[in-house]
Amino acid sequence: MPSLLRTRRAAVAALLAATAFAVVHALFTLTWTIQHSVPMAVKWAFDLRNDYGVPAWFTFACTAAAGIACIGLGRRLDRRGPMFAGGLFLFLVLDDATMLHERTGALFAESLSRTGTYAWVIVLGVPFAIAGAWSAWSLFCCLQGHRGARARVLLGFVALGLSILVEAAEEKVTHSGIRWRDVDLLLYTQLVEAWLEMVGPVLIAWGANGAAARSSPRAEPAIATSAAPVATTASPAPEAPEAIEEEVGAGV
Repeated sequence: MPSLLRTRRAAVAALLAATAFAVVHALFTLTWTIQHSVPMAVKWAFDLRNDYGVPAWFTFACTAAAGIACIGLGRRLDRRGPMFAGGLFLFLVLDDATMLHERTGALFAESLSRTGTYAWVIVLGVPFAIAGAWSAWSLFCCLQGHRGARARVLLGFVALGLSILVEAAEEKVTHSGIRWRDVDLLLYTQLVEAWLEMVGPVLIAWGANGAAARSSPRAEPAIATSAAPVATTASPAPEAPEAIEEEVGAGV
C-alpha cells in the first residue's frame, strides 16, 4: 500500500534524524577536538539541552505527529482511547514548549528540595504515569491483529517511560561526581534521555498511523428504509340502482 510505504519511509527517516541529532550532540560535547573547533552558536543550536534548539523543535514535531496519528486511529475505529492518547501527546507538546511542568515544579521547589529529584516529578509524576499507562493500554487493546503496530507502540511508550526515569534521576547523577573518560556522567544521561524523547513518539506515530492505514472504518448499523407491505382488502363495489330495483320488485 502506498500510504504504508510512505509511513514507513517517514518513520525511518525520523529515526535516522533523531540518531543524527544525538551523534552531533555527542561530537560537540564529548570530543575535545570538535568541541573547540565549532562556533558556540552552532553548538548551542544543536545542543540537546537547549529547550528551543533544532533538536527540541524536532521533538515537538515528532510528539505532535504521534498525537495526530493516535487521534486519526481513534476516529477511524470510533474508539475514545486512542483519541485520549492523541490529546495527551498534543498536551505534552504545549507543556514542553511552554515549560509548564518546570513552572509547576518551581512552585514546590523549596518544600521538596530534599527529595533528591526534581519537584515536578514528585508533583506531576503520578498523574503523568497514570495517563501514559492508560493511553498505552488503550492503544494496545485497539491494535488487535496488528502485531507490528503493537510492538512499535509498546516500544515507544517504553522509551518515553525510560526517558522520564532518567530525568528523574538527573539531580542525583549531577551530585554523584561520577565521570567517564574525564566527562561527567550527566552529559551521557542527558544524551540518552533526549534521544529516547525523540524516538518514542516516532515509534508510536509509526504504529498508530500504520494500523489506521490497514484498518477499515467501523461500519454503521444498517437502517431499514423500505416500508413493510401493508395488506389491504378491497371493499365490494356498490350495486347498480337497476339491480336494487329488481331485487325490491321480486320481494313484492
